[in-house]
Amino acid sequence: MAQLRNYCKILSLSVFCFARIWASSSIVTTDNFAALEALAKSAEDHSHTLVLLDFAKVMCTHKDPWMLGHKKKRHATNSIKHFSNPHSPQAQAIGPHRHKKLLTIFHEARRYRLIDQKLPRIIHQLQRRGIKVIALTSFKAGGTPRVKNHRYAALQKQGIDFSGAFPRHQDLVLSGLQKNGKSPTFSKGILSNAGVFSKGDVLRAFFDAIGWQPTRVIFYDDRMDNLDSVQQALYPLNIGFQGFLYTGFKKLPAFFDKDIAEYQVKHLIKHERWISGKKAKQLLKR
Repeated sequence: MAQLRNYCKILSLSVFCFARIWASSSIVTTDNFAALEALAKSAEDHSHTLVLLDFAKVMCTHKDPWMLGHKKKRHATNSIKHFSNPHSPQAQAIGPHRHKKLLTIFHEARRYRLIDQKLPRIIHQLQRRGIKVIALTSFKAGGTPRVKNHRYAALQKQGIDFSGAFPRHQDLVLSGLQKNGKSPTFSKGILSNAGVFSKGDVLRAFFDAIGWQPTRVIFYDDRMDNLDSVQQALYPLNIGFQGFLYTGFKKLPAFFDKDIAEYQVKHLIKHERWISGKKAKQLLKR
């Protein structure tokens, strides 16, 4: 009977502890980084807090306004979004080898802009406080070396560098996760899911690989499924979680013109060079 009472006490304590952790786990919608600014100014010790930032639509987005928004329309027409699919008619017509080559040209030519100009300053403040900040992104970090380091270089141009977060772990392949010959990677502070794994699974694999885990994770992403997967992955690890569904990118101007989108792809196929929407518009007027 005494053993049963002790077991019940342990079970009750476990439920209580997990309830506390779950209570500290939440996801809210925001269009700003005020929570990170508050964290940077906090007097508490946050050295065991890990801040995760998605790359696309959180830190950066396309500099070309013709590449923003209207995703469904861009998928439905002969735009680069549609052309990227290896099963699209245009991709099928030129063959897989040339299709891959042209996509590499496009990826290398892409230019980015910050969504929030204050973000580099906020990140620097967090880093000075000893808070670890890295990117957690959906990206196939492969191809040429230039494509592999494209997002790192893009962030550097904006004054953001995450390579100091885990200096002993600059280039990792998380081979414990494999699918179709692909594995997640961690390079220079950028954790990539290889385009096929959930961000939650990748984050847990990363903790296992470096032999460290935080007591709290703050994650900004523009997709709820990514936030959900990280929240669920952290729950059994007793790691507090604050997720932010970021919508700040929706404030930026976006344009879509079917004729311009199609001309960009035609120009890429014919000349093996990617041109901006602005340039395509000028050439079409001629």
